[in-house]
Amino acid sequence: MFAYIPARIGSKRIPKKNLKLLGDKPSICHVIESLLSCKCLNGIAVSTDSPEIQKITQQYPNVVTLELRNESLSDDTSGFMDLVKHDLNRFCSYFNDDEVIFTLATSALIEPSDFEHAIQEFQLNRDGLTFSVTQFEHQPRLALELNSDGKLSALDKSAYLMQTKDLKPAFTDSGNFYLFKHSLMQKQAMFLDLEPLVPIILPKHKGIDVDTPEDWQLLEKSFLNRMKS
Repeated sequence: MFAYIPARIGSKRIPKKNLKLLGDKPSICHVIESLLSCKCLNGIAVSTDSPEIQKITQQYPNVVTLELRNESLSDDTSGFMDLVKHDLNRFCSYFNDDEVIFTLATSALIEPSDFEHAIQEFQLNRDGLTFSVTQFEHQPRLALELNSDGKLSALDKSAYLMQTKDLKPAFTDSGNFYLFKHSLMQKQAMFLDLEPLVPIILPKHKGIDVDTPEDWQLLEKSFLNRMKS
């Protein structure tokens, strides 16, 4: 297994977020250092369109960037499955490895023990997807949606007939890491099609999906709290 970190330089909501300092170093450096502590990895791939990111990450041992990522895969519309189908294969060929831990460059709070736990779980379910999740704070089955006429309707009326304690816990993709076989994932239409889905449940203060400035503030706050403890 090897780690794959997509790290483009462009980001409209948080400029250069993958290089944004968290403490005394860029976010991506925290991720690389945690992954380097995982002894079972063959190496770390950083897929970037940026010479600046390339230069910073190549200073670490066992980090490979290859040529810069194609511009068509570095815009705001390129998502997880685009990278799986059109970029990841070159690193699989380089490492001669089909098993991947796809990790976001802003997953700076994920510790080596979290990655190692995920790898252990994946080894028991190699044909599925093992990925990080967090539990919903509020029960989603009780959600109300706004109709086109400005009125509300329940997503699931039957849930309102149950006691809250009897509703099963619900989880959401935390956007931190995903473990899978590339040969199987690239055949899927979307990542949740690769089953079984095995969760690695993270606490809210650690499983932060960084998309907005407010998300970054949460990341910084959690990072500083961890440094104080």
